[in-house]
Amino acid sequence: MAETTTKDSNSKYRGREYRTRVIVKLEDFIDLPYEDGIERVFRERPIGPWSSLITRYPGLTFRRYFTSLQPAAIGGLEQRAQQMDSSYRSTSLLRWFAVEVPEPNDPEDVAQALRKWRSIQTAYVEQRPMPPPAVTPEDDPRWPNQGYLDPAPREAPPATFSSVQTAVAVGRTSAATCRIFP
Repeated sequence: MAETTTKDSNSKYRGREYRTRVIVKLEDFIDLPYEDGIERVFRERPIGPWSSLITRYPGLTFRRYFTSLQPAAIGGLEQRAQQMDSSYRSTSLLRWFAVEVPEPNDPEDVAQALRKWRSIQTAYVEQRPMPPPAVTPEDDPRWPNQGYLDPAPREAPPATFSSVQTAVAVGRTSAATCRIFP
């Protein structure tokens, strides 16, 4: 399999299309909606030299970096963390974006250009997905020392751990006084 460089911004990993992205953290004083396609806002506000960037690197698209939760839920988690710990300093998760870099643009060049903007705190090329290391028991001299990979002892009944977990959860005992194995 041929190794790809950062200039090859589109590739396949495990049969899925992967597009190289530049991860960007905007400065906290920048007030933008947390939504995909915020590059339209760059045209309206003087956040950075968007027109020169898009001229030099056509096809750039900003996407939300955190997509598993809605922005309101992310903001709520940050507020809750602040309430639970007064020393917590918010990292402004709603300021993180992923810039999709289509070919033939070089993601390293795009990241370097974005780092020059006053409104951007950090910009770096996201690491590509990597296959797991090719280590097998047959060629690993340390395999015999990795007992945690062995099956559980047969004398341990399957319900023992959940019974201890339940007893600890309802306050009948503490984890320190439980014996998992007889």
